[in-house]
Amino acid sequence: MHALGSSTIAEVTIGKYVECFDSVRLVVRDHDDALSRLVARFDIEIVHAKQAHLGMGHSLACGFDGLPWDWGFVALLDMPFIKTSTLLELKSAALDLADSKQTAISIIRPITTHDPAYGHPVGWARTHFAALSKTTGDEGARHLLQTQDKQILSLTVDDPGILQDIDAPEDVH
Repeated sequence: MHALGSSTIAEVTIGKYVECFDSVRLVVRDHDDALSRLVARFDIEIVHAKQAHLGMGHSLACGFDGLPWDWGFVALLDMPFIKTSTLLELKSAALDLADSKQTAISIIRPITTHDPAYGHPVGWARTHFAALSKTTGDEGARHLLQTQDKQILSLTVDDPGILQDIDAPEDVH
């Protein structure tokens, strides 16, 4: 909800995803009416995670529950510095994999040329949706990434924004 330029962090982040992806689903804490009102101008689906207070795994599960897409990218609302070109590269990689009927690769994660760490958003093929919809606790999908390492495409991007989240006001530059 913090200001970023003439907008907010949430609006900037969602705006980038809406610009690049055909559909966007936003998972919010149950009764987070302020955030829901803030993003109401966007054509997105808002899903309320009733158990979000129990950890990010519960929000992740809620986001993938009943998802009708072939691929879903897990993004974080506090990462507004990601480039739209990166999002389009990730989307293109998923579409290419779907078109080629390539089944060995079912996860896409970005890695930046600036740092050896992997970032967000992480893309998941439909084959993982059932497992993702059962995540709990505060680990999210980390265990799935660790056990499915041979199914991962690491896409190198020139974008430090895949690692830049905003946890405190001083993180906004």
